[in-house]
Amino acid sequence: MNFQGKPSLSLLTFLILLSTLFSCKEIKKDKDSEDSVVIIETKDTLALWIKVSLDKSLSTSEHETILSKAYQVVKNLPDDSIKMRYLSQLSYKSSGIDDSLFFRDINQQTFILATHLKDSITLAESKWDLGIYFNNTNQKDSAYYYYNQAATIYANLKKTEKVGRLMYNIGLIQREIGDYAGAEVSTIKSIEIFKALNDKKWLAMSYNSLGAITTSLGNHEQAIDFYHDATNFLENIPNSASFKTEIIHNIGVSYRELGNFKKAEESFKMALATDSLKSKEPSFYAKTLTNLANSKLDQNSTENLEPLFKEAIAIQNGLENTFNEATSTGYFASYLAHKNDTTAAISYAKKAKVLAENAENTQSLLRSLDLLTRIDPKNATGYAQEYFALNTKQQQEERQ
Repeated sequence: MNFQGKPSLSLLTFLILLSTLFSCKEIKKDKDSEDSVVIIETKDTLALWIKVSLDKSLSTSEHETILSKAYQVVKNLPDDSIKMRYLSQLSYKSSGIDDSLFFRDINQQTFILATHLKDSITLAESKWDLGIYFNNTNQKDSAYYYYNQAATIYANLKKTEKVGRLMYNIGLIQREIGDYAGAEVSTIKSIEIFKALNDKKWLAMSYNSLGAITTSLGNHEQAIDFYHDATNFLENIPNSASFKTEIIHNIGVSYRELGNFKKAEESFKMALATDSLKSKEPSFYAKTLTNLANSKLDQNSTENLEPLFKEAIAIQNGLENTFNEATSTGYFASYLAHKNDTTAAISYAKKAKVLAENAENTQSLLRSLDLLTRIDPKNATGYAQEYFALNTKQQQEERQ
């Protein structure tokens, strides 16, 4: 979002702080000390810029502006460990912004300097940042490659905690691309590491991920056991309420897959009862709302479920979350078909199809095509052919 006119309050605060920083500096006349004063001021300025860049209230353009200004200062520093540290920080902070050229430039400079200074830790961090960047841009194979490279470096340095986190990330990617057996192996490796370190937070995260993988493999009862293991590790972890809610939701998904729709409904209701869930995590709230409506539909509920689906769709649309909007819209189309409102069902199924195509939401697209094949006989042949081609392509990609 680009703001015109007055800067935001966060940016104004930053500018005031910056002005204060320079106005409070001691002015030294001794020529020999001038360079050191400039370097101190530069480092303080960079520290402030990097700190302010963490402010979540900044707009995208403001965030990018601050990072860009910091990078211009960093480039003029001597090629030493201090410069490398700042480059590494900027590489990480810019890995999630839209300007890919900006990130790649910083990341490459970090890599070059780390190689020159023979700093293996910063080298591993630069690989990790690349993995994050490629994961954010949906280039899963490249993300997998650089996560593995980072993990190898950390393993050689005996940094087992870092290896554990990377194996967890690798497991997430493998599950997303359909390599469930590989995902299971990677996640179990992360669990072994975090058990040895007695890191309960990451054990909870790893068991939650293992539950999702096991669900994908079709073993839903074991998945529920893993989810309960994850919950147990969270017992004494502060600020873990939102994570517990996610696990409760996942348990509901497993119960639904088992055909225990009543238990699934109870889990989704419990998740939705989390304090301020709608305001704090609106997209997850909408996703859970859709699953609650589906679990009620599974029980042939006579309740009017249209408000639940429509609220979920409206939230995802407002957030511009096309991926999840496609899912909610597709399920709403199925509900309308169940209610024998065929005209509306076809209309929403077509909307879901377009949204799924735009978001590359393959599962939602397959569901929409399957539904349209069944409820739109006039165009059924075309939808069936499209479904077959997409399903075949997906299976080939999973094998690859």
